[in-house]
Amino acid sequence: MITDLKRKPLENGKFIKTFSVEFSQNETPRRWECVSVHDSVAVLLYDAKKDAIVLVRQFRPSVWAYFDNANANLPENKNAIDLAHTYELCAGIMDKQKSEHQTAFEEVVEETGFEPLGLKRITSSFGALGFGANRQTLFFAQVSESRRLGSGGGVEDECIELCFLPRSEIPAFIKDESKIKASNLNFALSYFLAHFDELCDKCDKKEKNECVVVIDMQERILNAVENGEMVQIKTAKLLDLAQALGVRVFATEQVPQKLGFSDERVSAFFGESAVAKSEFSAFGVLREKLRGFERVVLAGVEAHICVYFTALELLQNGFEVCVVSECVGSREACDKALALENLRLRGVSVVSAETWAFGRLKSAENEAFRAVSKIVK
Repeated sequence: MITDLKRKPLENGKFIKTFSVEFSQNETPRRWECVSVHDSVAVLLYDAKKDAIVLVRQFRPSVWAYFDNANANLPENKNAIDLAHTYELCAGIMDKQKSEHQTAFEEVVEETGFEPLGLKRITSSFGALGFGANRQTLFFAQVSESRRLGSGGGVEDECIELCFLPRSEIPAFIKDESKIKASNLNFALSYFLAHFDELCDKCDKKEKNECVVVIDMQERILNAVENGEMVQIKTAKLLDLAQALGVRVFATEQVPQKLGFSDERVSAFFGESAVAKSEFSAFGVLREKLRGFERVVLAGVEAHICVYFTALELLQNGFEVCVVSECVGSREACDKALALENLRLRGVSVVSAETWAFGRLKSAENEAFRAVSKIVK
């Protein structure tokens, strides 16, 4: 329920700053009024089971102010508050010093609760060129009710609802001016219709039978691990790469009620999906989630206990196993080295995060090459 709407002058804005640019054009002095805003990301989400695009709808005060103007031409049987509940792509500003892919992933989880599968960068464009130029990067991903990480709805005081737009109704929706939407949504929907087979085919391929499992990256455990801070940093990089490559991530936490929860710099990549366990091997609690996968990439602590026994049980159950060397750690360096040596002898592949990522890319022609290159630089 929206009530008590008032217009007030903006002073010391948190997200918007005004400024002017003075210059000469053909020897004539000019002055241009501008607005500084953050770059952003937007994600076009498709639910294959419903054959529908997932949109978000929320109240936009600026749109209310536009239609509240006495000169505004209101559609029949509509008021300014109704019209200010706009139809949008899942989107968010880049104000947290995170990559485009990570920001896009987190926005989808926060606003919709879904895990974005096969998150793919499409293009970027600029908006509000006349007064507030900023770049928005458009992504595509698939979602499914079976892959929920949370309830969605936004964070803090956001009130976001989901709308499912059937593919067959997209052309009519684009032309329907009574449903208030931005031009970027119309572009994204038109692109989706024109490239449907390509987008969905590539998304399916990105869900290749490989996933990343992060084991017990809890702050209390990391503090006891040799170079634990670096293990955390390298694991965050691995998960950033996984998102860029569209690889699904699972995580476990060892007795979290006693040992605490995952380090927030890592947990940001897997939202609410960490699974509690008490056994040293993570295979038992992840068995159902790993159905359909053939290869598992491991990161976490400790290398010679939980990572080691998880790898062995995965091998025993027919999985290919890869351990990312800089993303595992132990309290003693010798324990980590011995564990990795023994795992190699048993057929486990031990590689770096970059070797794994570029192995998936296979070629600089891969559409994810640009995103991966930005992460590894």
